Amino acid sequence: MSNMPVPANAPRTLRTPRERLAQVVAYEVLGVAIVSPGLAWYAGLSVDESAMALVVLSLVAMTWTGAYNEWCDRLEWRIRGQRASARSHTCRWLHACGLELSLTLFTWPMLVAVTDLGWREALTADIGLTVAYVCYGYAFHLAFDWWRPLVSDDAAMAMNARGSRNEVATAR
Repeated sequence: MSNMPVPANAPRTLRTPRERLAQVVAYEVLGVAIVSPGLAWYAGLSVDESAMALVVLSLVAMTWTGAYNEWCDRLEWRIRGQRASARSHTCRWLHACGLELSLTLFTWPMLVAVTDLGWREALTADIGLTVAYVCYGYAFHLAFDWWRPLVSDDAAMAMNARGSRNEVATAR
């Protein structure tokens, strides 16, 4: 994903591949469920057709989202020495906007291909999807980081020794 090296003695700052996959899949599945009705209304599609169009876009988005999140997490650790789960609200908004704006480069042509929308209408739809997903992305990642925080190695060992998730909350 990224060629930025992470020191061997660094605390756990990145999600495991399994956690990253769970994060991306949950993000996309919930996003399709939440956003499909709006796209259906705008594009004159049934909700089923809208959901299928979003699934196609979602496959592209899942690939890009995983790579983008990995790159951002590594960059943030390298520049600020900070874990993604400790990200400020400003950084969360920048992260969500950056993800959705960069994703538009892939999704705009895809919208033209999978709907009857022309380029201008597809761009308008993509902008609407971008605004919806930026808001959704902010809320989703805030909730996901609360649910699955990245903790220091010491806190993780204490949590594992006690078998309690409550230790994570105090370690944040």
